[in-house]
Amino acid sequence: MEVAVIVIVEDLYSEEPSKIALNAYFTMVALNAGGRPFRVPSLEMINEEERGLFQQGLERYDGYKRKVIAANA
Repeated sequence: MEVAVIVIVEDLYSEEPSKIALNAYFTMVALNAGGRPFRVPSLEMINEEERGLFQQGLERYDGYKRKVIAANA
């Protein structure tokens, strides 16, 4: 599964608005008690925004796979 992380910074001594300092995506793998990967229940998407974000994640995943295959070719 992929987790999106957004880090926002704020200067408490100024009137400037908060700023995004970092956007990142972390790939997480669920492990069973024996330390082996296992499937988790599928994500239930309830609106178009969630479906779009899910599709973007699939595209990132496919891009990562293509890079790994190309690097090992």
